[in-house]
Amino acid sequence: MLTLCSPFLPLLFMGEEYGEAAPFLYFTSFDDPSLATAVREGRKKEMGSHYSESEFADPQAPGTFERCKLDWSKTVISPHAEILRLYRDLISLRKQHLSLANCRKDLTEVQFDEQSKWLLMKRSDPSGSGALLALNFSSEAQTIPVEAASQSWRLALWTGDAIYGGGGGSRPVEHPGPVSHLSLAGFEAAIFIC
Repeated sequence: MLTLCSPFLPLLFMGEEYGEAAPFLYFTSFDDPSLATAVREGRKKEMGSHYSESEFADPQAPGTFERCKLDWSKTVISPHAEILRLYRDLISLRKQHLSLANCRKDLTEVQFDEQSKWLLMKRSDPSGSGALLALNFSSEAQTIPVEAASQSWRLALWTGDAIYGGGGGSRPVEHPGPVSHLSLAGFEAAIFIC
């Protein structure tokens, strides 16, 4: 949620949108045997302290490339299907709301509590569109204080919803008027729109 709703063009990496678990290893297909050997030995030297000989992925080995292939069949099974739905819904929200679509850092306010592990991001747009993101990076449920605002916020997306693989427990507090606090379970996030 933080990546897709921050004021920049979000970039996703190799199956991130559905929770791909395949590694992205360095692989090559050099025809020149001396170049292949030099690359292999260079990688061993560079990565030697991080991996044992049995863990080293030979960049020239076809198996190294095969291990990196995306498994698109995962997109229809749990929990990958729910992750994909979350990404699609976040992209849709970004397209629908100017406050999430613009890349205006000057119209972005961030508050965080490093010790409690929460972050609030308020996004706005000259059109009057606004978005409030609340993220709980802690494993514990907590209430996050939000400064009273003049806008009326409505919940647009909550990661705790069962459709995203969440536990479907208590929804974050949603007020018809200004939000004064939000309750989020561990590792949950919510987006409010005004």
